Amino acid sequence: MYYKSQSHCTENYYRHTLPGLMFTDGVRDMAERLACYWFLDCIGSYVPEIRGKDHFFVCRVHRLPDGGAKFVIDDGNGNMIIRQCIEYTDILENVKVYIQDNGHHFIACMPEEY
Repeated sequence: MYYKSQSHCTENYYRHTLPGLMFTDGVRDMAERLACYWFLDCIGSYVPEIRGKDHFFVCRVHRLPDGGAKFVIDDGNGNMIIRQCIEYTDILENVKVYIQDNGHHFIACMPEEY
């Protein structure tokens, strides 16, 4: 089960400190509620690596029983592009966001906002 945003549309887009990544109201709300801005940092750090590979991605964090997590970016069809093991996280829920490349920025949104 993944975190569900209360937002079903966005009125604002926010720039991440890492260049090339923007995110919606729903993603901002999720990051604040779950205290997981590090998740956006992970996405932003991979923007240069995934640029030009596709225009749509799914990014997930799966909690593991040992307190760690698995960070994954795939193409939306289950074909993994990035996988990173997170040794420890205090995030209590699995998280999934969609990422679209609009040619200028990668926009991260909650599935409910897509």
